[in-house]
Amino acid sequence: MEEILLNYEGKESVVFQGWSWNLLPISFRYKLLESISKSFVSSHSIQINEEVTTNLALINTFTGYNGPNCFALTLMNLEKESARRKHLSQSWIVGVEFLSSLESYGYKKVSGRNTVDSEDVLVWFNNDTPVHGCYAINETLLLNKNGQTMFHPYQCQSVHNVLDDWSNKGVKLNDL
Repeated sequence: MEEILLNYEGKESVVFQGWSWNLLPISFRYKLLESISKSFVSSHSIQINEEVTTNLALINTFTGYNGPNCFALTLMNLEKESARRKHLSQSWIVGVEFLSSLESYGYKKVSGRNTVDSEDVLVWFNNDTPVHGCYAINETLLLNKNGQTMFHPYQCQSVHNVLDDWSNKGVKLNDL
């Protein structure tokens, strides 16, 4: 243990590297990661079934690796081709690519709507730069991901909760 202990400002921490991580039992690794992930999740997920969506694999799950962001999750729900969906599930998508992809799926920017419809894409902008996006399963539920680490899960959340969460961030919402 001495090789992986770090004492910093009077606090002792364990620093895992590949070799030390691999020495741990797999069940302990899962429990540790689950415990760490709880500090990244500040909102609650809603449990749903196949009657609501056919993309159950994208709901209330962790990605298992760093990279996929909210834009990738949104595009995964629009993509019909499984190989492309798999590629997106491992990608970090930048705003320009996201907007271009939305156009290729036939989405256009809409402002001033007061409702959310099934298959809508909600995009928040800081000036003209997209900073967050999510996908509407139906009029009341969104698929959302608040970050790009493996500790930020794909979540099913109410429209109301996501709108409240993002309304306090100084960004502007447009529907697509």
